[in-house]
Amino acid sequence: MTIREQISEYNEEAILFDDLDDAIIGVGQQHGSQTVAIYDRQKCIDIFYHNFVEEKKEQVERELTNDELLEAETDAIEWYEYNVACAYVGENTPIFVERFEDGF
Repeated sequence: MTIREQISEYNEEAILFDDLDDAIIGVGQQHGSQTVAIYDRQKCIDIFYHNFVEEKKEQVERELTNDELLEAETDAIEWYEYNVACAYVGENTPIFVERFEDGF
């Protein structure tokens, strides 16, 4: 059973973002609310970063410079913040978690 199918068993209307299934860490809810998907914020950014790096490599047909890698990292964070974290689409909107490092 896929992660999407598992979440659908809790809430068929849960909002799930394309290409971010690997960042899903579970489901959750608050008292009286729908069960929604929970995503790991850093995993989302990592997925966007990987996609931006691969896309850029295809464009330039060479390994990327440190500046280009830094730019891809910045772009990934900005893409996440603007297009994912700020997207409220109703009561089925996912939760995004910032994990604490071990030893906190």
